[in-house]
Amino acid sequence: MTNVWQMPDGIHQHVLIASGTPNVFMALVLNLRTASVLGHHLLDLNELYGLSQSSTTPLDEQ
Repeated sequence: MTNVWQMPDGIHQHVLIASGTPNVFMALVLNLRTASVLGHHLLDLNELYGLSQSSTTPLDEQ
């Protein structure tokens, strides 16, 4: 899953790319005018907010 937000200036985009790990994303800030990456960050919501990864076992089987 990838989400893209276009900034009102029409030059910058924020891109969030899902990894194979739940709640972990690569966040990018792009400059469309210069076709360059202005910044990047590995956003690990599990670590940041103390989230636990969801179980793959359905609740009725637990």
